[in-house]
Amino acid sequence: MIDENNLYGVITFSGPDAKTFLQGQVTCDVTQLNPTHSIVGAYCNIQGRVIASFRLIEEDGLILMLLPVETVNLTIETFKKYAIFSKVEIKDSSDEYRCFGLSVIASKEAMKTLKIQEPKNNQHTPDGWTVDEVGRLIWCGVKKLAAGLRPDPIQNWRYENIQLGIAEIYQNTQEKFLPHPLNYQQRKLLNFDKGCYLGQEIIARMHYRAKLKNHLYHLNVEGTHRLQPGDKLYDVESDREIAQIVDAVCINDHTEILVIMEDKYASVTQMQTLEKQRLKNVKIRVYEELSG
Repeated sequence: MIDENNLYGVITFSGPDAKTFLQGQVTCDVTQLNPTHSIVGAYCNIQGRVIASFRLIEEDGLILMLLPVETVNLTIETFKKYAIFSKVEIKDSSDEYRCFGLSVIASKEAMKTLKIQEPKNNQHTPDGWTVDEVGRLIWCGVKKLAAGLRPDPIQNWRYENIQLGIAEIYQNTQEKFLPHPLNYQQRKLLNFDKGCYLGQEIIARMHYRAKLKNHLYHLNVEGTHRLQPGDKLYDVESDREIAQIVDAVCINDHTEILVIMEDKYASVTQMQTLEKQRLKNVKIRVYEELSG
């Protein structure tokens, strides 16, 4: 049974063709993966829309793909369509692994306990710890978490993701977004030198020829609103759709939202949901400003 507190589900890949198969499917360069270095990437459909965002880890002869558990089924289903002629076994191993994350502050303290000195982004340790791109620790293994270390609630992890502009894909947003509006090129989830992969032609065309009109924005809203990934937001005055939610969490007395929004609507502060629920005191920041 899958632990409902798990941060991620796990898909395992094994067999002599595992790396070669993944290299021809996902957006990142799988040849860079090794037991001490993890990589992040995306899996897209033939139209270039993202099915899954993930982290790859290599250990014990397996490749582990960490991704939100609700996205595992469609991801495996799509992989298996293309794996017929490859010597690779693809398995949902979510019930075998425990995956937890620690916040930026908690990770700094934990690194002292774990004696992880001079950590590098995407570093993977022999005992199952991975340092993500912003210095947070992720643990994935079959054993219990080390004594004295407590995982942060998933809600806190997602809150930090929103603050940092880290856009993950959930079930309601599978096959909805192209990678560029999610800032995947900026976060290095896309490799443009590796050759062909699923959706590569459309993604490359957008990168080299298109002018991006939609970007990732962070909304801070007064009050608590039960919003879900995939929900849409509308301009109160015109009732026109202006944004689609990537992620949202309620923290204390306000709601933090990550959205994809067309740049021309970035000055709109009177927003509402499909059910006409008004969002009060909306503060908008484009992601590039958050990282500055």
